[in-house]
Amino acid sequence: LSSKGFKIRHINFKAIKEDGSLLCEEILNHKAIDMLKSIQGDIFSANYQQAPLDLKGRLYNGFKTYTKQPVFDIIKAYIDTADTGADYLCSIVYGVHDQEAYILDVIYTQDSMEITEVAVANQMIKYKVNRADIESNNGGRSFARNVKRILKENYKWVITVIKWFHQSDNKQARIFSNSGWVQEHIYYPENWMDRWPDYYKAMKTYVREGKNPHDDAPDATTGVAEKCNSTGMTVLK
Repeated sequence: LSSKGFKIRHINFKAIKEDGSLLCEEILNHKAIDMLKSIQGDIFSANYQQAPLDLKGRLYNGFKTYTKQPVFDIIKAYIDTADTGADYLCSIVYGVHDQEAYILDVIYTQDSMEITEVAVANQMIKYKVNRADIESNNGGRSFARNVKRILKENYKWVITVIKWFHQSDNKQARIFSNSGWVQEHIYYPENWMDRWPDYYKAMKTYVREGKNPHDDAPDATTGVAEKCNSTGMTVLK
């Protein structure tokens, strides 16, 4: 039609609107949406949310999931603070069992440190984290100290041991070299796409070659892999 001089306007609507309400329950209700998402999450995003995932050249081919948690040796967290205003803070809480990581919670946000310091502190308490490793690069040390202070002064919480460290290794090289371990030994809840959609998308669309809009999610997830493989891991008694 456009070749014949007619103007065409293509209008796309999302099945789930920005405020969480549905576009038309008579066509697609909550029960149907939950079923579609559980069976074909990526296809649902493309067909019903107008958000196709470009999977060509992606680094991660698949991720393992779990439905039942094992008895953990220790519960840990890995936190990568935002370098700039455009970056994401990524805080991953995970349980370790037999040197494999089971993701329990993720904070993935561009909120300011004033907000994320409190959010991370609450996360440490909610999941009874034994040890939190925080990258000290670009303000991370100050972030770690503030989280430690909030835990102690506001909540009298001393269970979580806060440790900060400087990460000097090349980020991309770390992500690539640990990608196989991430896919084989990190387990996510079956509904992780719904619980942490931005983090899920960042992991699913990260490409080996080309421009990635953000690498904060793969970077922090790589940190989880490295800490699980590090020697001298403290185990609960």
